[in-house]
Amino acid sequence: MVTATNMNVQLTIVRGGRIEFAPTGIYPEYLQFFFPENQKHWRVKLNHEVQSGFLRSKGEIHYEYQYINGECKIRAWNKDLFTLPDFEQIDYVMEMLVD
Repeated sequence: MVTATNMNVQLTIVRGGRIEFAPTGIYPEYLQFFFPENQKHWRVKLNHEVQSGFLRSKGEIHYEYQYINGECKIRAWNKDLFTLPDFEQIDYVMEMLVD
């Protein structure tokens, strides 16, 4: 399980998968975020060693993440605030290899 300082979030980096490997020759990588409080899941394809983006639901942004060389930070998103909270480091990242 992965926890950030003030935010309860679980992160799993999923590596591999035959279905995509067969035609491309590249094992895909995904970031899987899970927020237990509201039972929300997000899955984001990891394309680069440095990547950032937003976690959306029904067109609305809920969170923003930054992934840099194996470390991930996240923060809650609120469009009504002029200044957003700082990113929180996700200290422990679970990795899962799939076939």
